[in-house]
Parts: sequence; C-alpha cells; structure tokens
Amino acid sequence: MKKTKICVSDIVWIICFFSLFYIPAILFMCCRGEGESTENRTLIEKPVFSADTIDEFPSQYSAYYEDNIPFKQNLVFAYNAILFKIFNDSGVESVVLGNDGWLFYNSEAKMDGSTLTEYKRTKVYDEEELQNIINNTVAQKEYIESLGMDFVLLIVPNKEEVYSQYMPKEIKRCEGDASCDVLVERLKNAGINVVYPKELMVELAENDESVRLYRKYDTHWNALGAVVATQELERIICGKPLVAYTSYGVSEYSNIGDLSKMLNIAQLLEPEEQYIVPEYQLNDGTFYEKDNVIPKKVFLVGDSFRKQLGPFLASDFQNVEVEERSALQIEQLINSGADIVILEYAERRAEKMGEFSFQR
Repeated sequence: MKKTKICVSDIVWIICFFSLFYIPAILFMCCRGEGESTENRTLIEKPVFSADTIDEFPSQYSAYYEDNIPFKQNLVFAYNAILFKIFNDSGVESVVLGNDGWLFYNSEAKMDGSTLTEYKRTKVYDEEELQNIINNTVAQKEYIESLGMDFVLLIVPNKEEVYSQYMPKEIKRCEGDASCDVLVERLKNAGINVVYPKELMVELAENDESVRLYRKYDTHWNALGAVVATQELERIICGKPLVAYTSYGVSEYSNIGDLSKMLNIAQLLEPEEQYIVPEYQLNDGTFYEKDNVIPKKVFLVGDSFRKQLGPFLASDFQNVEVEERSALQIEQLINSGADIVILEYAERRAEKMGEFSFQR
C-alpha cells in the first residue's frame, strides 16, 4: 500500500483555507470597535442575549458585527479617498462635492429637511401646508405676546442658497421662486416679525469671496455668519444700523466639520480658517448677562445654529438666555422675564414650524 505524500504546498493551502474562517473571528474578538466612529454617531453596542430577546437577537448581533468589523474605519477611509481623489465622488449620498473644495448637504437623503430640493426650486408648498405653518406661527406669536413679550422669527438660510456659486453645475435650478422666499413673504403679510438674512448674506458672499460666512466642510455658519445674522436681528428689532466688520481674526485652521466627518476624509481636505471676532467672547454657556447699550432681555430658542448666536446677541443686549427647542420647558421661558423671544429655525426645516408649540 502506497503512502500518500503530503506536499508543503498542500499544507499551506489547508492553512490558508482555515484562516479564511478563523482569522476574521479572532480579529473581531481582539480588535472590534477600535478607533473612533467617523460617522458622527456612536457604534452599536453588543446586544445581550436572553429569553426575552431571542427573536431580535440574531438581527441585533448582525448589526453589531457589521458596525464593529476590525479596521472598518481604515477600509472606509481608503474607499472614500479613492472615490474622492480619483473619481471626484463623495461616495455618501448625503454629501455633495461642490467647486473649490466646498462640501454641501443633501438633507433629503437623511430625511432632515430640504436643501437640494430648495436649491433646485423643485420644493413647493401647497396652500394647505403654507396655511398650516402660518396659522401655527401666528398662534405662537399670540401666546408669547400674551406673556408680555415680543416675538421674532429667525430663519437661517441654507448654505446652498448663500454659496450657490460653489454648487456643482450638474445640479440645475428650475425657474421660479424659492419656497422659503414665498413662505417668508406670507409670514410677513400675516404680521410675523421675520428675520431671514439670505439676501444680505448672498450680497456679502459675492462681494468678498476671501471671507466666508459658512464653513466649507460643515452645514453651519461660522462666527462671521453668526455676526451678520445678529446684526440683522438687531436692525429689525431695534433699528440698529448694520456695521461692516473688519476687525476679525483667525483662531485656528481646521478641516473638521459635520460633512467631512460623514465622508471620513478630513485628512485629505485643506484646513480652513476658523474666525473669531475680538468684540465677542464665545463659550458653551446657555446664559449671558452684561451691561450693554440695549436694556432688554432676550430668550433665544432654536437648533444647533443658536449656539454661536447667544454670545453675539449678548454683546449688545443686557441679558440673553439660550435653549434648544426640544429641551424647552415653558416654565423656564415664563420665569425668564424676557422682553423678546426669538424662535430660530434652519431653512431646511422650515416646514416643521407648523408643528412647534411653546406650550407642549
């Protein structure tokens, strides 16, 4: 009987075969979840198995495994880097690559309001939607006035509207008015004191391209954009004239923004200036008080854009309190003794104004 001779190459192939099964498992046990998530969220945690979770456990564990694959962030970065550098493609549906390195937000892809449809002029409010927003906003105004306070509505323009010159040419605009322009006009006709600084910001952006009002790699405005909005608020509220800000500086250079995080390619982007305005001291507080030229108390309710507005408003108003819309407690507003209540909405979420209530 002949003995079967085992070659070294056969052993190598056998080892390689079994490695395909065991190495991924070993790596997952040793290296799972290493590094920070670059997707602006926390990684899925390992589910707990029990009799109560037996039906959902397989799908939950599958989602956990996929989210914690070893070296996932490195692989995602390599993939996105190739798309970005070679094919000029973001690889992420919610991020649009603009001209000269600008990034824009496709909020519709995340069901986060309207940016591209607004930009393309394909978003149109029907009469029922318009009337719902108007009626509810009037109701909020009347409630605030019943408390002895003045009501002001601030709508923050979409970055895509202010810096349309950097939007990619393949995204075409239709003829017609922007839906937010129509909404603002109707709100003003209904007696709402609306501040929508799009026209002013577009003019400033076109006249001096060296100074930016919005961040290139983020959906939000920067310090100078917040200053412009503050000045427009003060002009509408108390007739204070606009002042051209020439005294600003650069605190740092950064390529980090919510859009660059979505792409996971911040390292490939050229850092941009982060502006500071010497007259203002920014901090993360929600309450500001100082003796200033306008002896009025302001209560600002808004979304993430509110964060930089607070200290800028506090430079000219005696007292400013800031709160997130979803966290607002009506007792907090009533006890504030505010003279002016500013309700702030990002343009892309303007349709949500039909659902908001101070008295929820």
